[in-house]
Amino acid sequence: MYFNWREKRKYFIVLILTILIFVYCFYKLYPTIFPYPTHNDGIQNLDERGIDCGGAAMVICSKDIIPFTVKFSKAVESEKDLYDIVALVTNKNSDKTTIDGSINFNFTIYDKSGSVFQVINSSTSIPLGQDFPIILQNVYLPISDSGNSISNVSIDFINDKVWYPVNSSFANIFFKTIYTNFQNGKGDGISPSRLTVQIQNLTKNYFRNIPLRVILYDKDYNVLAANDTLIGEINADQLKTSLLTWRNKFNKEVFKVDVYPIVTPRTYFK
Repeated sequence: MYFNWREKRKYFIVLILTILIFVYCFYKLYPTIFPYPTHNDGIQNLDERGIDCGGAAMVICSKDIIPFTVKFSKAVESEKDLYDIVALVTNKNSDKTTIDGSINFNFTIYDKSGSVFQVINSSTSIPLGQDFPIILQNVYLPISDSGNSISNVSIDFINDKVWYPVNSSFANIFFKTIYTNFQNGKGDGISPSRLTVQIQNLTKNYFRNIPLRVILYDKDYNVLAANDTLIGEINADQLKTSLLTWRNKFNKEVFKVDVYPIVTPRTYFK
């Protein structure tokens, strides 16, 4: 077939335009056809230890999170059918935490037959690399009138949050308990039992919204009660006094008081 010069030029221009369109489309579609490895592409690549986690990825892989250890969990009756639910937990993760510094959990409460009486869902702030208590106060468990009773309490943690690496300095001890003073109440609804706690900021830094949790024990180290409050702010080297109260009168002597200021990256300010 014979093409004159004008037709050759027309086909040449069409060819050039076709090539340019192809090159442009290939350039635009290349990232989709051949995606560059990233830390959120749903594939284990680069230096990741799992899918989009570990290595240079900011997200911690679930296999690198040390499970919490529960030292005890129990229900302590303060009044008829009113209980303090308390667990003492060890967090060995000293350089990682959840994005909001808390974790969700379930308290499962069993009756004397071993059947589940109630499940309570909640969340708690978690300090790094140390023991901390989880406390729910004045939980109403209407069980006594039926002749039933609480036999056991278990706690299960829900690993539904993203964990990130943080500076291990947050696992340090920032506060010292200077003194505790307990005064038993009269149980008359007017004169409550009172615990005065004074702590000192051992650092040159400023903190705010610090949960302060306490557990009270008798001479046999049985848990008598638990309580918590919030310290709004505490400055460098400052002493801070908090008052915690219970409506009931304690029938046993308070022999030991453990105090836990809960520091997380969200409560720490230089």
